[in-house]
Amino acid sequence: MLAKLLYGYKATQCLYVAAKLNIADHLKHSPKTIEELAIMTNSNADSLNRVMRCLIVYVVFQQQDKTFLLNPSAEDLLSDSKNTMKDFVVLCGEELYQAAGDLLYTVQTGKPAFNLSMACHIGNIWKQIPIKPRYFMTPWKEALSL
Repeated sequence: MLAKLLYGYKATQCLYVAAKLNIADHLKHSPKTIEELAIMTNSNADSLNRVMRCLIVYVVFQQQDKTFLLNPSAEDLLSDSKNTMKDFVVLCGEELYQAAGDLLYTVQTGKPAFNLSMACHIGNIWKQIPIKPRYFMTPWKEALSL
């Protein structure tokens, strides 16, 4: 159990990389080899392959022979999906992930780690982050106003 918790950060970052590189969008219409995905995303094929294999373990993608395909859960990473989580995954992999890395600061000082890591108050973050996840914006603002 501890090992699973300990390596959770890797899964978060692999999901973030897939969202940031638009992997689901690239696989939407047809399976692709790792070499094709690497060219499409301007990535190193060996490194991208490790990310993809991690996400296969978490059933986000699947591999058949030498090609990668979407699993149903990856549909939420599609840019044009009605229920897309892509922007939220990017937010979690960037700003929120960084703030979580400073959790010890919060525990020791009682001050929000987000303010430290992002150099701004969490309530002002939407002024600094260009993406505004459609499904997350309203609940996030409501939570901050409490």
